[in-house]
Amino acid sequence: MKHPRLVSGLLVLSGIIGAGIGLAVSSPAPASTEFVCTDGERLTVANTGDTLRIRTGTGIFTLQAGDEPHQFLGQSLQLRVQDSGVELLRAGSTEVVRCRTLLQRT
Repeated sequence: MKHPRLVSGLLVLSGIIGAGIGLAVSSPAPASTEFVCTDGERLTVANTGDTLRIRTGTGIFTLQAGDEPHQFLGQSLQLRVQDSGVELLRAGSTEVVRCRTLLQRT
């Protein structure tokens, strides 16, 4: 064979790519919960460890843990976890929107 290094390199590269795909497929997705709010909006909250990722009708937001327990803060959104769901407060608004749990995925 003229290029044994090239063939060996391609075999190693294909093995690395296959292993990477296997890890990506077997990695667990973050737990998520779907909510429906009193104003009719639906949102999905995924716990990604130190942060919450919230998908609403207006976009996707990442919130960091706040100073108070069960409080998460972002640039334009605050979320408080309650026993029966969550409460949202948007920047520039004084209205608290309450949301109840629809579906929880673990």
